[in-house]
Amino acid sequence: MNRYPSFLWLCWLWTVLLGPGLLSAFAQLPFILNNGEVNETTVTTARTILVQNADRADPATATTLIVNPGANFNGSSFGFSLFYQDDSIGVINGGSFATDVGVTNNAMATVADGTFSSDLLALGNGMLTVNGGSVVDDVAAIGSGQVVINDITSVDSVVTFDTSTVEINDGNILNDVIADNGSRIVINGGFVGDDAETFGGSSMEINGGTFVEDIEAFGSSLIVITGGELGERVRVFDDAEISIFGREFSLNGVPIGTGELMATSGTLTGILRDGTAFSVEIERENITGNDIIVLVPEPATGWLLLTTGAALLLRRRRSSAAG
Repeated sequence: MNRYPSFLWLCWLWTVLLGPGLLSAFAQLPFILNNGEVNETTVTTARTILVQNADRADPATATTLIVNPGANFNGSSFGFSLFYQDDSIGVINGGSFATDVGVTNNAMATVADGTFSSDLLALGNGMLTVNGGSVVDDVAAIGSGQVVINDITSVDSVVTFDTSTVEINDGNILNDVIADNGSRIVINGGFVGDDAETFGGSSMEINGGTFVEDIEAFGSSLIVITGGELGERVRVFDDAEISIFGREFSLNGVPIGTGELMATSGTLTGILRDGTAFSVEIERENITGNDIIVLVPEPATGWLLLTTGAALLLRRRRSSAAG
């Protein structure tokens, strides 16, 4: 399932949050400047709880807000129940949140548990570490945000946009993983219930995990596959590239060598670099060679480094020359 249009809504939200009226609007909101904890209580204010550093010139004064199990954030303005900014620190050990929870502007938050009825967002150099909890909608990194998911009970989708980064080590993702607009996702483990997709010059590195549906690259993006349990199809469109690292490759039951795969469709089998056997249907849209699937022999550590960086630039140049 392609949830890309709904992802554009997140990008719109990011644009609104960075609008000139943000700081003046937040200045009217209640915010916490002193270190503190929220325990078994209900936060009934109708406004966003804003956490920020009282003196950004002195990082040692960074404000820390700890949220413990039993806390219930019912309030919302600008779509957020709780928002960390300006070098503040968040520790969320549990609780429930009616709307989004976000970090931005060098703020850092660690989520150990909790129930989030909307999104978890890392915006504008905010850093978010997720070690547990359930998220009804998405975990997203936007505008140079950073997210590390070490585990999560469930989340609808994981998305990243605009030079942001996401690392997924474990967890249950019910639908899609999406990278767009120069962003990067590394998947080392976990479960992806629908598609893994890249757009707009982004990249994705798949070293592990379980994928139910398709792995798809669009729009001059790059996917590198070294391990994991692959889903049904591997598909390349719009001048994108997918590189698969492994051995014993066959197409439609016929052994083939490594290098660029010229076929536009068929059943590709083999053993990935991590030792996992796979069988997927491949689809390559452009028969002129601008949509590329490359089979890379192991060991090929140097090639992996090239592919994840300079190779994408070289492929873009070749596509431009062909156009």
